Amino acid sequence: MRATPDRSQAPSGALPSLDIVDVLDRMQGEPIDGDPTWYEIASDNLTGSVSAVFVECTTAEAPTATDGFLLPFACGRRVSVTQGNNSTLSHTGRSTYAFDFGAALDAPPLAMESGVVSHMRTNVDPGDPCDSNGGRDCINTANSVTIDHGDGTNTIYAHLNEARVEVGELVARGDVITLPGGAGWSTGPHTHVRRQDDCGGSYCQAITLDFADGDHTSDAGDTVTSGNCP
Repeated sequence: MRATPDRSQAPSGALPSLDIVDVLDRMQGEPIDGDPTWYEIASDNLTGSVSAVFVECTTAEAPTATDGFLLPFACGRRVSVTQGNNSTLSHTGRSTYAFDFGAALDAPPLAMESGVVSHMRTNVDPGDPCDSNGGRDCINTANSVTIDHGDGTNTIYAHLNEARVEVGELVARGDVITLPGGAGWSTGPHTHVRRQDDCGGSYCQAITLDFADGDHTSDAGDTVTSGNCP
């Protein structure tokens, strides 16, 4: 994204792949690959110009807000499911009903529902052997944030790089709670989430989670669109 429809200045920002944003204006500017068309666009945090070479026009609109547990990403963000429920890799036992989403580092996880931060684990620092792409021996080291929903259940967000909340803090659905990463047993940056019975700790028995904006039975390779909208 550029402040003006040309490359005379450094990029002012970048949009995540597959995000749906509003077009404010269409204009002519510096040709890119022979196409002089640029669009002025606006997202939640960015406004600027993008060459038509890098975008695709669509009449689709970002989902509107709804009730219930929502996907843990910004409104309209499309993410891939890298591991679903009851997988043969690691979503078994207490983790049977967990989800892994292949979110990039610029896609901070959002609270799926409001609640109070009850537990945090931040024992993996940059440079630690388990900080990124750790093996099976890193299974119990993933940084995580757990949110208590006051109904006997909580949700956990794991493999994060840096927490943006504190224990005891009240968070609303849609609040940024972490920066994503790959700490712990991981093959790359992703967000691990699940709903759990409250056992008084961080990692408890996972229970089924029906996303109000997505299919809770999504399998690896599926793409889902977040309706975690204001």
